[in-house]
Amino acid sequence: MKIGVDYYNTITRLPELFKLINSILAVKECEIIIVTAVAKKEHDPEGKLYRARVEKDLQEKNIYYDQIIVVEFTEPKEVPYLKLEVCQKYDIEYFFDDRNDVCTLLQESGIIAAKV
Repeated sequence: MKIGVDYYNTITRLPELFKLINSILAVKECEIIIVTAVAKKEHDPEGKLYRARVEKDLQEKNIYYDQIIVVEFTEPKEVPYLKLEVCQKYDIEYFFDDRNDVCTLLQESGIIAAKV
């Protein structure tokens, strides 16, 4: 089973909860994929600096994950579609996010999504 989790305003809002949830899911051999969106910036092509900050934060908080996928957007309204593409590409079945528009689009596309 593959579980997708948003980082900003999801894990960052409830780090202790996701530390527990991710640890339990890892024991159950679920794959945890952090899917996070960042605005495109010239000084950070492909979100590499952002990815490094996310990795550091997750390691410091001892939050388990299998991989981090950073999607870049120009307009915030692109984010739900970018996250849907990732979910479809990686066969993510469940997703946690803080945005209603993301959860709604994922649910309409057959992915179980929970708003945090």
